Amino acid sequence: MVEVAYLTGFDLRIFPRPIFFARAVEARVIVAESSPGTKGVLKHGTNALIAEFGNIMDLARKIEIIIKNDNLRNTIAIEARRELERKYSWAILKLRAQQIIENIERKI
Repeated sequence: MVEVAYLTGFDLRIFPRPIFFARAVEARVIVAESSPGTKGVLKHGTNALIAEFGNIMDLARKIEIIIKNDNLRNTIAIEARRELERKYSWAILKLRAQQIIENIERKI
């Protein structure tokens, strides 16, 4: 069974990036509409497949590609997981929060 997460630009306005990305990666492969939000998080062919905004035929083609191509599906899933761990792990988020706090303290 192939698990695909389909996301619209609207999804990215509701969920902060780390939460959105973590939820999407759980589905293994992400297919999303092209939008400013998805372009900031996802890279076509690397950690997701991106369909043209509002183009249902392009979306269907991207889903079909994922279903039919085991190698691409696995490659995208692995890279999405790596990026999640590299950018959005608790350790990374903790470090970023500490840096922000330190910058604020220096300004006070």
